[in-house]
Amino acid sequence: MDHGEKSNAPSERTNTENNKSNPLRSSLKTVVDVTNSTLATLESTTNAATDSFASRLRSLAIQAKPVLQNVADVYQARKEYGPQIVAGAAMAFGGAAALRRGKIPGALVGAFAGTGAYAGVYGVEVFKADVES
Repeated sequence: MDHGEKSNAPSERTNTENNKSNPLRSSLKTVVDVTNSTLATLESTTNAATDSFASRLRSLAIQAKPVLQNVADVYQARKEYGPQIVAGAAMAFGGAAALRRGKIPGALVGAFAGTGAYAGVYGVEVFKADVES
């Protein structure tokens, strides 16, 4: 057993001496320690920022939920107000174009806007073919 102890002692002493005498090894150890410390700091900062962002996002979602529910309800009831939506879109876009470009371009823009609003409200499927099987 004494022989095993003697073989361990010189190797430990050699490793210690190598670390002291080898500046590259001690430099690498220092760099690794600094890198680990920097990464730990970066991770804690990132976690804190993520937690802050998540809590703000959660509060915004809670506040936006009723508004989005109202928007969804209005969207579901869009067919009840179809003529008003189509006429409003045609008048708004056509009127703006007429003021800027003239009567004929205004009428064309109003017609296109009304057609687009009609397709949006009533869900016109232009490319649907009636094929009987």
